[in-house]
Amino acid sequence: MERALQMPEIVLEILENFEFLDADSDSQSRNTLATVARSCKTLSSMALDILWRGPLSMIQIFGVIPSLRYNDTTRMFGFSGIIKHEDWVRFESYASRVHRIEEEGETPLESLVFIRTAQYLQGRPMFPSLKYLLRCNSSIILPLLVSPSLRAINLVEDNPSGSQITLIQCICDGSPSLKHFGFCGDLERSSYELLSQLSYLHHLEIIGDVIPVDIIASFKSLTHLILTTKISETFHSVDRKPFGFQDLRNLKFTAPPKFILSMLKAFSTSPLQDLNCTVTHTQNGAVTLAEWTDAINIISSWASTLCHVQLKYYSKIIPSTTTIIEGFSYLQDLLSCHQLKKLVVRNKFTTLLSDDNFTRLSAAWPNLEELVLHGDVPKVLDQLASKASLKVIAKCLPKLRVLNVPLNLGGVSLKEPRILASHQLKSINFERVFTDDDLIPLARLLDGFFPSLEVGGNCQTVTSTERGDQTQMLNNLLFLCQDARANRLQVVE
Repeated sequence: MERALQMPEIVLEILENFEFLDADSDSQSRNTLATVARSCKTLSSMALDILWRGPLSMIQIFGVIPSLRYNDTTRMFGFSGIIKHEDWVRFESYASRVHRIEEEGETPLESLVFIRTAQYLQGRPMFPSLKYLLRCNSSIILPLLVSPSLRAINLVEDNPSGSQITLIQCICDGSPSLKHFGFCGDLERSSYELLSQLSYLHHLEIIGDVIPVDIIASFKSLTHLILTTKISETFHSVDRKPFGFQDLRNLKFTAPPKFILSMLKAFSTSPLQDLNCTVTHTQNGAVTLAEWTDAINIISSWASTLCHVQLKYYSKIIPSTTTIIEGFSYLQDLLSCHQLKKLVVRNKFTTLLSDDNFTRLSAAWPNLEELVLHGDVPKVLDQLASKASLKVIAKCLPKLRVLNVPLNLGGVSLKEPRILASHQLKSINFERVFTDDDLIPLARLLDGFFPSLEVGGNCQTVTSTERGDQTQMLNNLLFLCQDARANRLQVVE
């Protein structure tokens, strides 16, 4: 008689065999999960809840039915033979515990599986506790998946245009408490109108070429809005009043500059806290300094509420000339955002911040936690902030954890008095602005200011040909400093 599996062994075996349930596995591996699941009677209710609360795919869930087999002809899973009533009861018991479903691709189950499941359920939700349905592209089975418990759904469009309105109506009727809706594809206007009637919908994420912004303005309950598009038409004219979103806190756009500028104007009166804009390349060329300045000017209208700003521009086209930005320049208006905790700007400009600039920004953003100004590497180092700015950071920016700006930290001497501070800066990046001879005194200086520091991978010496070697050496030196300090503390204790 075989030894009964104990609970930890069962859980481990199930988790290990989840990954084998794919079309390329042999039949024995594909049926292992069903065998193990049938021996799970010793699992407590709490253990099952924990096990089935994680992200699962449809094939993993149906694997508890013994007759599920892989069909070499159709290259899909289907039922082979009779399904006993106790098998359905076991399946429904497990399905009632599922909280999250994620599909990486097309569901590898024959349609007959869902037809027979629907016949057994007779109108009951397949997953009555389901909260998250992510990356789903099987709209034909969606009526089986929606339930009153569903809070977030992410769909990939694969259905004919004519059935889209039926699909969205099914979601609205079956999951009236939905809070997050994501869609990759082009939604029809009538679909947007249905979604706008969901009173609990707070998060809307759309990736598509057709986005009717005027209808999105009717989603008054939104707190988070994410739009990704290639269209560049301007939707918001100077004469038009901004959208009256009273609860909107988070905006994220990935689009051409004209679209982003028009949308920033549209939401200029909302109490925004988090802004993330990725500007895509246009046929007219790179984003101009004037366009960046216009965007920053609009962003400053959220000065009283804004906490996080990320502005990024990526292009494979290398500009023929470098735009050098001295001081704050186009970022000047952001100094009025005194609640700012995070500022990340990645573009093709060369930003030169001086020690005086650091003094100003430390006064303007006392709660700053992350500062990234990443662009072309500066060739002239004289105008860059120096070790004096590190003193400002240690004294005036106690919450700063990430720093990635061009700094000139060369020429540090071992003869200089070592300044000790307890600042908790975790990460620093500075590019091509120190030499090999600076490594030891620089490590001594940085360790004195920032005892928990790690140097990022973008740092490089002026003369280095092997990128990363000097950075690794600097990190090794910092580690030796930190290790020595820890040993001293142990001796004291």
